[in-house]
Amino acid sequence: MTIPRKGITATRKESWKIQFILEHHSSMSRKDIAERLRETPRWVKRQIHTLIEEGKISQRRKKPDTVLSKKDWTPARVSYVRHLRQDKLLTYEEIAPLFQDKFGITASGTAIGWWARKYGVRDYGKKEWLADNYPKGKMKELLESGMTLTEMSRHIEELKGLYFSADLILEHIQRLGLESQKNRGIRLAREKVAEVEKVWLDDKIKSHASLKDISNEIGVSTTLLARRMKKDGLTAVLHRKVWSQNLEKLRNILLLSPLIKVTPSDEDYHQMVLGWLAGDGSLSTTGRFVVAHSLKQLHYLYVKYQVLREHVTSVMTNASDHYAQKGRILGGGEQMAFSCSGMHDYVQYLNEDGSKNFHKIFEEMQDLGWACYFMDDGSFFGGTRLISMRKALVDEMQNKYRFSCMHEKSRALTLQDGAIDPSYVLPAFSSKIQADTAVGSYWRKYFPELFDIVFENDLSLSFVDEVMCEADSTLLTRAVDYYHGRGFPTFEISDVYLEREYDLLKRLDTKYLWKEEHVIRYNAVGNGIFKHFMPHMSEAKYRQTSPVKTFEGHETLRSILSYTLRRKQPILPDYVHDSLVHFGGGVTGFSCSLAKAIVSKYTKPGDVVVDPCAGWGGRLLGTVSASRRYVGFEPWKKTSDALVRISDFIKADANVCPQEFSSEGAPSDCSLVFTSPPYMDLEEYGYEMSREGWHALMCEIFTYAEKALHSGGFLILNLPPHLRDLLPDTPLHEEKAIYWFSSPRRRSLKKAEIAFVWRESS
Repeated sequence: MTIPRKGITATRKESWKIQFILEHHSSMSRKDIAERLRETPRWVKRQIHTLIEEGKISQRRKKPDTVLSKKDWTPARVSYVRHLRQDKLLTYEEIAPLFQDKFGITASGTAIGWWARKYGVRDYGKKEWLADNYPKGKMKELLESGMTLTEMSRHIEELKGLYFSADLILEHIQRLGLESQKNRGIRLAREKVAEVEKVWLDDKIKSHASLKDISNEIGVSTTLLARRMKKDGLTAVLHRKVWSQNLEKLRNILLLSPLIKVTPSDEDYHQMVLGWLAGDGSLSTTGRFVVAHSLKQLHYLYVKYQVLREHVTSVMTNASDHYAQKGRILGGGEQMAFSCSGMHDYVQYLNEDGSKNFHKIFEEMQDLGWACYFMDDGSFFGGTRLISMRKALVDEMQNKYRFSCMHEKSRALTLQDGAIDPSYVLPAFSSKIQADTAVGSYWRKYFPELFDIVFENDLSLSFVDEVMCEADSTLLTRAVDYYHGRGFPTFEISDVYLEREYDLLKRLDTKYLWKEEHVIRYNAVGNGIFKHFMPHMSEAKYRQTSPVKTFEGHETLRSILSYTLRRKQPILPDYVHDSLVHFGGGVTGFSCSLAKAIVSKYTKPGDVVVDPCAGWGGRLLGTVSASRRYVGFEPWKKTSDALVRISDFIKADANVCPQEFSSEGAPSDCSLVFTSPPYMDLEEYGYEMSREGWHALMCEIFTYAEKALHSGGFLILNLPPHLRDLLPDTPLHEEKAIYWFSSPRRRSLKKAEIAFVWRESS
């Protein structure tokens, strides 16, 4: 709406506007009239007052004459309003309809309030009501009777019919200078905590007693105890560190020991997986199966891990701060999970949207499967066995698959008697079925150790120390024997994950890898592909030793396993493989993502990239993923054959020549010569190369680059700095080198990998 200018209203007094006001003043508000006339409400008000003075319209009364009259306010009416306002704490707007019903007088709450105040009715609130009705003496009696604030609130509501919150009552108590039961308890607890000697508390903490135990001994809450410890510099951090260390030890000891392979029959294995899939297990469409449980269920986690261990790729722990602060080593908040790959056979039990197909799962489940499902989702409540399920599934499964009636509130189904065979339930779950399953249990034949050891919810440090993973630990001896019997832990992943890894590499936007113009960020996408196809990488030596040589030695393998555990990693094959490679004399391949970043920057799509020393395949993968043509040379037959397999798997536009590099066999022209020559005295591969042979290879590479590179083409060599001075002279123009880090933790360029760059400038 356009707001007209203020003032000079007479100039806007048009006859049609006045007529509109006369016709609609009784049915429309001033605001609505103003909008219709495109005037201000104030202007409309002036015109209405003028018309009233002229007698053209009559004034509407807001208040009935009866309310405005003093004679209508009799003592009975005043007393009635006082009762409602001061005893019932009603507002005047709430009193108005009651006043009309009782006396037949229509009045607004504002009018009644004006007259009520005139006759001495107090404007009462809940605070004033409490002050009048519950003075100090009366409130003290309630406190001495042991009533809590909530109980006082209920007492007043039952007695007076008025609700007062606990906070409002507490505020009233504090105004009276009294102390509530809760505050009194807190004050006394603080006094108790303050009286505790620091030396005594320090000794308790050093003895690894939990905060819960210490607080129970003092008789205070763990919160107050933690505050006192923080004040004295004896915070729970020390105990949390111990707790955290214990958790890591338990993950490695209890889940990875004993290192024996559990092999249930194929049908039993199938039933177990079906039951766990129906329960807490999570399965993706790519065949990754994830199992997670509270550490209170260590027995069950132990069983699941041992059954699925052939597929386990990682073990994770999630510590709850809430439980850690209370000093517990094991509790409901600490979760452990392990991820299993290669479970593609069970993808058929998923719907198209990735959800579980319970109909198909239940049709194949037998007694063992139902027991596993029950141990995941079952419970025993009030003498009734239940399995919790989603509401939609409950509606579908009612009266089917051994289920009987439905419990709406808990969204659970009640199991019929005999639905679960007790012998298939672990002893730790005996409370769920009210039966002792330790005798004659199905699981005894696979896990006899579970029937000889008792896991407690609060493990003491001394228990963990007995099986601690130190150099003289029997666990490491068993682990060494296990791996020597198993063989070298080669790196292997399924075809599905190989395809997924290559897809990630193709979609990788390398411009984000360039931290600066000549510094690349660390990235490992795609490296799993050549590690999978190059198991013989472990035979190559770095500084006269190799992962295979380290693995074959009893003490050296023991050191690697001990180091793996000290890094808080489980001694699973993948982790042991990485430790052997990085700390047992292994060589690492050129990162695929780094190769893609370099190729993408120095060439265009469709250009030819020549790699005189193809190596492990990182540059092949990086080049073809960037849509460039790749030509590589590799004399070691094992490696060249593996490069061909990589090329065939990813359907690459690549040519791998199983020979030493020769300019005669290379393309006559190219845009980039990009390689990482042998490190000569640092690394040893499946063939010998003398210093003279290395120098001849470098001369051949530079000669080829000088002839074959397009104008503006590049030669890039990844070399250690000490080999840079051994390179032949060249007319190519040297550009600024490229740096990258083999570890994300490194920051100094002095520890960076280097690629030297030359440019053809003719």
